[in-house]
Amino acid sequence: MKLTLDEIAEFYIQKGYSGTKLRYILEKDKTYQKLLKDRKAVLKHTHKVTKADSKKYLLSVDRDFKILSICKALEKIKIRKGDAELIKLIKSQLEEDWRSPLLKKLKEIKRRYK
Repeated sequence: MKLTLDEIAEFYIQKGYSGTKLRYILEKDKTYQKLLKDRKAVLKHTHKVTKADSKKYLLSVDRDFKILSICKALEKIKIRKGDAELIKLIKSQLEEDWRSPLLKKLKEIKRRYK
């Protein structure tokens, strides 16, 4: 039986790993790393992920590529300012340091209500 990236990640999540501990254990899992390398090659081509996107975003599971793909498609069309800000925030969740953009946005909102 061939496992998927999501199944391997879910296995470790069920064992109690999350956040950086989960990332660390997945980096050590050779099967996961092989699947990840193969999958990234296919998805980068399929979803037209740029080198800059690969460096900025973690993109470790199919859902990450799907999220980025939808965000990019929405950025190409004319959308409301609020939606554009939300898309920017959603994309930030694909970054390794996803907490900083959240904190920045929360502080910005807090300033508006002072």
